[in-house]
Amino acid sequence: MFNTEMHLITFVILVFQVLVLFAQSLFVWARPNDIHRKRFLILIITYIVHNLFAGLFPDPDIPVSFLIQYSLTYGGGMLVAFYFFYYITIEFQIKPLGSFGVKSFLLVVMSSFILLFMIPFYLYESLEISKKLFLGVPLTIAAILLYKIGKALITLYKNRSQKSKLYKYKVISAYAGLLTITLMPVINATGDYQSIQQSVVNFGFFLMMIVYIVELITQAQQEAIILSQIKFSANTTTTYEMQIATELTEDILEKLQHFEQKREYLKGKITLNNLAKRFDTNPKYLSQIINANKGKPFKQYISDLKLDYIKYRLETDIKYRQYTITAIAQELGYTPGALTKAFYKKEQVKLTEYLKKVRDN
Repeated sequence: MFNTEMHLITFVILVFQVLVLFAQSLFVWARPNDIHRKRFLILIITYIVHNLFAGLFPDPDIPVSFLIQYSLTYGGGMLVAFYFFYYITIEFQIKPLGSFGVKSFLLVVMSSFILLFMIPFYLYESLEISKKLFLGVPLTIAAILLYKIGKALITLYKNRSQKSKLYKYKVISAYAGLLTITLMPVINATGDYQSIQQSVVNFGFFLMMIVYIVELITQAQQEAIILSQIKFSANTTTTYEMQIATELTEDILEKLQHFEQKREYLKGKITLNNLAKRFDTNPKYLSQIINANKGKPFKQYISDLKLDYIKYRLETDIKYRQYTITAIAQELGYTPGALTKAFYKKEQVKLTEYLKKVRDN
């Protein structure tokens, strides 16, 4: 097309994604502090880069060596694939690979690409030899990530505490994107089929795009309902009461109950933003619900849950009573000083005295 190697399907996909990029840029501009919108913007850019390079290269009419053309083509593919894996693990807050994360896999693939593809291609100028040497690495890693991340997504889908249909649709679209992106090295291994590869690889992205748009519309509708229900208190000029729709409140309260029962407040750093994202709601609304129903601000709510957990462990676990304050603090993400200060503020007794009392008893 246009005297290039680009297929019509690739061109249509690129035009659509450029339009989406423009719209998403406006969304990010409207809410510059929304990190989730920024991540999706970067995801769109990686797809555009991949589709552009895969559509144009290799082309003998372009005055660039085939080594560079193939490097850009494969590099674009690795960029979109690994950013996609990173995007999914961050957005859904999953760590399916433990300490060996997606970035580590990217380093392995990049090193393998240089050693097993670029150097052999430079020496022998044979695409077939280079592909045979290299593609085994991304095929293996793609299979591992498909299994690990896919398993985590299935667990999220089956989670009974997540009753929101929209959240389940997000998980389904993410799994579809995961499946299609991992098929990229499989298609590359079988031959150069640009129209098939671009159709398959971008199919999952289109599903995610549809769900993302629905999520934006739903969020806007919820905000409109809530904003219409804001009533300024007649007794004060500095505060206001936000009355949130009963259905939304009950849904969030149910998720908070599950959050407490499963002691998820012990798993990493819990912030208002990431918990709101997990609950598929807005941070402001979540903060208001916790204030209204728990009688305390968000930070105190999380702190009290951790402090109550400490008391429970000290009362029921003999080994835990032998822990030092430093060890207890590290386990729960405190500094020793912050822990003792928070404990005294809540219990009106020093943690050292409380420990001594429990150990004596």
